[in-house]
Amino acid sequence: ENHFTIYKKGYLALDSGARGFSVSRKMGHALDPEHVGIDHEVNYYYDTVAHNGVLIYMEGEKLPGFWGQESDCNTGGMNRNFGAQVKAFETNDRYTYIASDATGCYNEAKAREVVRQFLFVYPDYFVVFDRVASQTPDQKKTWLLHTQYEPEVQGDIFSAEQGGGRIFVRTLLPQAARFEKVGGPGKEFWAGGRNWPVREDWQHLTPDQHLFGCWRMEVSSTQARRRDLFLHLIQVGDRQELREMVPSRRVDEGQEVGAEFQAGNALVRVLFNRDGDVGGHIRITEGGGVVADRALTQEVTPQTGLALAP
Repeated sequence: ENHFTIYKKGYLALDSGARGFSVSRKMGHALDPEHVGIDHEVNYYYDTVAHNGVLIYMEGEKLPGFWGQESDCNTGGMNRNFGAQVKAFETNDRYTYIASDATGCYNEAKAREVVRQFLFVYPDYFVVFDRVASQTPDQKKTWLLHTQYEPEVQGDIFSAEQGGGRIFVRTLLPQAARFEKVGGPGKEFWAGGRNWPVREDWQHLTPDQHLFGCWRMEVSSTQARRRDLFLHLIQVGDRQELREMVPSRRVDEGQEVGAEFQAGNALVRVLFNRDGDVGGHIRITEGGGVVADRALTQEVTPQTGLALAP
């Protein structure tokens, strides 16, 4: 489903919401002492809006909800949690790369293309490239990232903290981006114009006592188009040591677009295909030499380097 989470000395990009059932809409017969409410789950937790994915809003769409209960709101999320395809995967001693096509998870009346390419450069850097196309220009496309505490926005960079970790996120595309913070008291689980709180006996918990993910950043284009490209550089680290984001810039080369950034002692330059098949190119230089200079794979290669410990 093209979702990701990031942990580095804290939960920095969260899977927000909670299971445990809320207390309003009832499931089963009202006289059943074991019946439970599921408003939070149906309208928030099981919806794309609660995760680090992409929304495509289509007026009048009915989302399926969960466990036979229809959703009461239209967030622009997926209408099924299956249908995505992994298009490419590789891992080595410098980076891990994966590409996934989640177009099939969305209503075909709104989604033409929802493809994510995700690069993890060890140990602290991520590049996320999304190609998102809708059927009509007025179907707004929104990129999401959830945090536990309120993010701070400075220009095209936002940051947040949790535990001993800090995350920085820089939006390189869209060029004319709109940033919106959503969350805080009474809006922690905001969807469809209202809040969908967790079960009543959990509502006394503070953000220091739970990991529900109380905030999210929404990134969208200020221009209505059928197709948007989202390009983000993410850096994580120790909150006591990581004070600012590394230097970075967007790189445009013909039919490819990507990012160049400093990763410790190395300079990383990654490019992605704007159209067509997933793929691109990565070049890493360090200590005056080239340590990687190759095309990103277009195949799903075997994962190596893992072993079961007794």
